[in-house]
Amino acid sequence: MRAPDSPRRNHVSRRGFISTVTTGLGAITVAPQIHAQAHDQAETHRPQSRSITPGKAFQMRACFEDLILHYWYRIGMITESGTGQMAGQIDDKKFWDKQEWERVLRSRSHEGYNAIIYGPSPNQWQTYLVRHKEFPEAREIPPEVQEPIIEHVKWIFAKAHEFQLKNLLNNWQIVTSPAFARAHGIDKVMPESAEVSRFHNLFMTTYPSESDPLGPHFGVRNALTRAFTEAVTTELLQIYRDLDGFYGEMGEALPGKRSTWYQEAIVPALKGSGRNPIYVLLNWMMPREDFIQDIAHPGVYQNTWLSIMPNGEMFTDAKPYPNYVQWAEE
Repeated sequence: MRAPDSPRRNHVSRRGFISTVTTGLGAITVAPQIHAQAHDQAETHRPQSRSITPGKAFQMRACFEDLILHYWYRIGMITESGTGQMAGQIDDKKFWDKQEWERVLRSRSHEGYNAIIYGPSPNQWQTYLVRHKEFPEAREIPPEVQEPIIEHVKWIFAKAHEFQLKNLLNNWQIVTSPAFARAHGIDKVMPESAEVSRFHNLFMTTYPSESDPLGPHFGVRNALTRAFTEAVTTELLQIYRDLDGFYGEMGEALPGKRSTWYQEAIVPALKGSGRNPIYVLLNWMMPREDFIQDIAHPGVYQNTWLSIMPNGEMFTDAKPYPNYVQWAEE
């Protein structure tokens, strides 16, 4: 069953994900073919500050933390309430505050979590967390601005490891950067097709604003954006050695057959990193049979996990919807 396509703002959708990954005993389930390996890895990172009975909790218990930094694009952040500029300043302060990060990470470990999923926003990590060595035309900010950002995020990930917390980065598909889109002529409305998602046009004509700057660097699938995705994913894993992997969907702004993008663009970077990073795949907006055929199939990528939304994007019932029970079973 295919979930209905509906546009979602990233900072809103993460709240739906929070319900999925934190309610009850946990919420991330693992793909069957990597169950034993995932269990061994998770056990080595079990928080010591809170006793959790073996077999009574999910192997990964994750929660979201925002990794928002408005500083890098300086667009004014004006919202309908008129408080956007202040909100941007608050987010900036939170991003740079090491004492606050240490407090948050310590608290999450004490609460029984063993992983953090970092939510970059609004334009995703490709715009400010990598240097774009292979595609320099994608650079958005100068080195003197970017290098402190990179070093600070390294510090956050290393500090999380001190508290036995895995680091996972929330990942959207397909995302380049505004500069990359301009350089390659995709910063325009184009006919919807197997290469152009309707979200590409929607993000250009409906959402782009001072308060929600998504824009043209989403949702164009071709040989160039595939190469870009592999390159920046590889570079990210090389820069941030304490990054344990990713959490995200293969849906939303991804045109064509969504499930095949994993093997085409993501898996080559995961395997090429030499680190066997985790990829927790959300079942949002993907047919179950496509996931089984193209992603969960043995030999695609061993360290693939599955995150299931039991009631969709928010909890509406105590019992999971039958379709999502089938996801777990199959």
